[in-house]
Parts: sequence; structure tokens; C-alpha cells
Amino acid sequence: MYAWIGKKRRGTKIIEDELTSCVFGPMRAMQPKQAWHTCLVLLGLEDWPPCAEPSCVDVHFWPRFPRPEVNRRPVEPDVHIIAWNGGKVVATILVEVKWRNSLQENQLLDQWEWISVDGERREDVRECSRHILLSHRRTEYTEEIKKQRKRQDKHVKWADRLVHVSWHDIARNLKSGKRRLVEVETWRSDLLRFLASQGILAFEGFRHLRLAGTDPVEWRFDGSVRYRKPEIEPTGALEWSFRKEGAPV
Repeated sequence: MYAWIGKKRRGTKIIEDELTSCVFGPMRAMQPKQAWHTCLVLLGLEDWPPCAEPSCVDVHFWPRFPRPEVNRRPVEPDVHIIAWNGGKVVATILVEVKWRNSLQENQLLDQWEWISVDGERREDVRECSRHILLSHRRTEYTEEIKKQRKRQDKHVKWADRLVHVSWHDIARNLKSGKRRLVEVETWRSDLLRFLASQGILAFEGFRHLRLAGTDPVEWRFDGSVRYRKPEIEPTGALEWSFRKEGAPV
């Protein structure tokens, strides 16, 4: 992260896994309360009240969710954040990160269907989870998501659990959450600078331009002046001829 902020990073393109590590990695060093609250503010999930203050928060990168089918590769989302309280899973957030990459067929559906935490029933985990798709624009992958929703089984319905968040939403949440993230202010400001290095800025409208208000303008015509429709002279056919060199005569 700091190599990008200080313009010491060689190369001009960041890869998806590197971006994922920079954004979510520091949460592993935070206290449980800080980590969970930070995650909710970052992803715009503050109105989601899943649990009391967690006693432990795990941030797993590229977890492997096994599938019972023979010779099927495990499902591997980008991040799985798990909140515990007294040894019990009380909430989880599953994150799929996209950075100029395509969404694979059934990628989100497979993640939601096979989401797992050791020792817990999948149905119970889904019940207390949210699924985040993080990409450049909320309008990305709309058709792909519709197709995957049509293929979902009755017992794995997302309903409102699947939330599409843009990178600009992340920057705006960080900027507007300054007071709520005061305990991790260094991380907040550093992450904003890092996202800015990737062209991700918080758009807050045009209020910063301080445009002055204007009164309505009333137009009227002076009745003493007569206006008439302009007359356009008719044109005839044009006769063109060309020299051998190709220039018109």
C-alpha cells in the first residue's frame, strides 16, 4: 500500500489480489470491536444489526469452501470475515473483489451455496451472512447476476443478502465515516490516499464549487419592433468538373 502511496511501486497496474490485501489486510491487526465496526462502515452495512460486540473477528483471505461433488474444485471467494461471540458465529461477510475482471459463470452463486465455517451448518451461516460484490460500478455484471439468481435453488436464495458495492462507494464511506473511524484514523486516511493512487475518489456532488444561486430570468419582446421570417435564396444544381490531377475546376 505504502509503495503505491509514495509512488515507489514499479509498474502501472495493480492486480486484484494485491488490492484485496491492501484494503482488508490491516483489519487482521485491529481489535475485534474495531475490525468489525470498520468493516461495516467500509462496506456501508451500518444499518445491518447482526450481533452484539464480537469477542473475536477472523479475516480469511481466499478461503476454500469444499464441494461434495467428486473432482470439483473448491469454491474460493476473496475474503470471508467472521464475527464470533462466546465461541459462536454471530455474523459473517463474504466479499468478492473485482478489478477490471469478468464475473465467472455461477461464481457468486457457488460462493453463497457452499459458504462454510468449520463446525457450523451452511444454512445457519447463510442466515447470518451478507454477500458483497465489490467492483468499479454498481451497474456492472447486472445481467450476469440476473442469470445466476434464476439458477439459484430455493434453499440458497440471496434475497437482499447480495449487495453490490462500488469502489467509489468505499472511498465515500471512508470519507464520510471520519468521526466513526476515529480509533483507526491512520488506517482510514492511508487507505483513502491509496485508493486515490488508483483513481478511486469519493464523489460528493458539486457542493464544493460554492455556486451562487440565481433568480429566474424573464424574457419579453418589444412590441414596437416587427420581426419577419428570414428569406433564403433558392439554390440551383452545382456543376463540377475535375482536372486529371483530381482538383475541382
